[in-house]
Amino acid sequence: MFANRKADICIKLSALVCASTLLISADAAKENSKVTTLGYNEISTYELSTNRYTHLDSEKKAENLLKTEDHELVLQNDNLELWFSEETASVRIVNKKSGYIWGGVGEDPEDLNRRWSQVAQSLFTIEYYDAELNSKRVAVSDSSVIAEYEYTDDGFTCKADFTEQGISLEVKVELEDAGISIEAPWQSIDEYGEAKLYALYFVPFLGTSHGDDVPGYMFVPDGSGALIRFREPRKYATMYNAKIFGNDPGLDVLNEANELLANRPNDYLVENRSATLPVYGVVHGVRQNAYLAEVQSGAEYSRITAYPAGVTTDYNWVSARFEYRSIYTYSTGRDGSGFQNLQQEKNQFNAKLKIWFLNGDDADYSGMAVKYRNELISRGVLNQERIDMNIPLRLDIAGSEVYKGLFLGQRKLTTAKQAEEIAQKLLKENITNLTMVYKGWQNKGISGAYVTQTAFSSGLGGTKAFKTLKESLESSGGRLYLAINASTANKSQLNLSTHAVRTISQKFASKTRQNSNVLYSETYYIRPQKQKEILNNASKKLEGFNLYLDNLGTTLSSDFTRGKATDRINSASLIKNAVSEMDRQLSMSNVNLGLLEFTNEYFDAPSSNSQYLFETDSVPFLQMVLKGSVDYYAEYANMGFYSDIALLKMAEYGMYPSFFVMAADNSKLKDTPLEDYYSLAFSDWFDVISKSYKFLNKILSKTEGAKIIQHRVLDKGLVKIKYDNGIDIYINYFGENKQIDNITFPGKSAAVKEGSHEIEFIRP
Repeated sequence: MFANRKADICIKLSALVCASTLLISADAAKENSKVTTLGYNEISTYELSTNRYTHLDSEKKAENLLKTEDHELVLQNDNLELWFSEETASVRIVNKKSGYIWGGVGEDPEDLNRRWSQVAQSLFTIEYYDAELNSKRVAVSDSSVIAEYEYTDDGFTCKADFTEQGISLEVKVELEDAGISIEAPWQSIDEYGEAKLYALYFVPFLGTSHGDDVPGYMFVPDGSGALIRFREPRKYATMYNAKIFGNDPGLDVLNEANELLANRPNDYLVENRSATLPVYGVVHGVRQNAYLAEVQSGAEYSRITAYPAGVTTDYNWVSARFEYRSIYTYSTGRDGSGFQNLQQEKNQFNAKLKIWFLNGDDADYSGMAVKYRNELISRGVLNQERIDMNIPLRLDIAGSEVYKGLFLGQRKLTTAKQAEEIAQKLLKENITNLTMVYKGWQNKGISGAYVTQTAFSSGLGGTKAFKTLKESLESSGGRLYLAINASTANKSQLNLSTHAVRTISQKFASKTRQNSNVLYSETYYIRPQKQKEILNNASKKLEGFNLYLDNLGTTLSSDFTRGKATDRINSASLIKNAVSEMDRQLSMSNVNLGLLEFTNEYFDAPSSNSQYLFETDSVPFLQMVLKGSVDYYAEYANMGFYSDIALLKMAEYGMYPSFFVMAADNSKLKDTPLEDYYSLAFSDWFDVISKSYKFLNKILSKTEGAKIIQHRVLDKGLVKIKYDNGIDIYINYFGENKQIDNITFPGKSAAVKEGSHEIEFIRP
């Protein structure tokens, strides 16, 4: 499909030259100066100060700023005490191991008005729309709310009646071994007045700080993971606000402009990353006190919101927002214009949040990632990854594509035989562990094949040639995936009235590119029921072949087709059921949590956050969760994510390399939907593929099957990654040597330390 330019380090292709892998010792580092370079190889002090990297943590101690006075001890176990005030609906949680007290703001803060003060203290807050469609907040502690509490041995229930709004609901709190859970059952919600329930927050100000009064940060699941360190209040243009399963094509306008405005720096463009996991967290004093929160029910209708100090209030706060309705644009024009309207029927789900409290060495983003990974393993969502002697290399093949001439035609870019020849060339370079994804194997190619097409193109070799390619790859230790897209299509690939999602305003749900001169500028979203049918058909007709499910893990749509409406929860269930029945290896890109357990290969793992101005660090939270359970790969290295520094970033994050190539010359991309890719010719990229793979393999092959247990910055530009098999990896981004713990790390290098063995230094 259309190219997505994912550029973490933007480079000019004309500046690219081949890399040379070189093993050196610490003593010889200064003497060795003959190192072939790649292009933008050096990194500046300024670059390392940006939010594309992780920074040194403050060692300042976090002092208790809250007290349990005016609260009553209502629950406790071996690890925690839960104190509660019915008068203010305020919660205090005491970690018995550390003595640290968690809660919202203190009593009656002077710099918050009454409404915000109640929100900042209360157990929960609702947002609602009045009869004039004005959005308002009210906390359960408001004097107009009638709240009744019932206590049990392991929790309590709040029955709240928001009398002025005409909304009532129940919220249940349970104390568990190392945390608490908070839940609002769907059946308990009653709207008996004119107001309409919009959203619900549980303890939104838990772990809040006023500016930089507390040393620490908020963690949000933006891309690979992002930290928002506590700083003095600043006037940001926006806050972090991301739907957990991404935007809903059935409700959201998706023809977003490429204007970054003041939200993110515009020195180069990266995609606005999705919330990759349904979690968030707060640290008070690094490796002292922290909590990790997960949306365990209702994630399909939830978003993670984080307000840095200076946005609305001078407090930092992060929360999950459970949304029962949406304000949407009732579209009256193709450009998305129209008028604002309120979704009338509530989304039906149980809202549930689980919070774990961490302390000591576990109280940082690494500890949060390890905790969450262990939780997913215990649920059977994550298993043990395939363990290989050498790391895998992902090679996506452009097979065929439509082109624009007098009539639309099919252009061959790589036959099955040519794909086998490409694999053989890499085999001669001792690259045996090849994950090949073949795109455009059907008639009419990647962007022309009908959504139900499962016949191999005879011009590419037909069924026999693809079976031969599969067997050839497997005999040398690799694997073949056929790419299918059951989620999105252009107008030539589907019947709009049959296949396309209908929005709530009864338009066909689509995403529009800003460049209207391309062959297909509009992409349509396929109805969930039809997605299931397409997946079932492909599974049946392509028996024996592994499948790459393009876009499936990143797109979750409601569908408002009259008489056949499907909400997001049912959509997720339909797709999950279809995928679970596929008895084969599956690969997906940026896959959501609901499909993660079925994913053998995770493609296009993000290597940074969205780079909003308030985000201070990128961290490999996602990678720490996945490592040891799922093979995950970086974005295409020949699409901008390629340089010495980018290779070091891949080594730091434990990511395997990916390239998108074809046998044909680059001139064949002209007048096709692939022309944005510029350079895909395998002959141009062969040396780069070989040398970058060998560099990464020298490092990451030693961590096959192992899990990351710690990621820590030792000094500016010097990072240490610790694995559970005893391997430590160090990355020095600076061009100059750095000395830590009596070890001299050569400039711009990786180092591998295995127990008491001599440390090995590797430079790209």
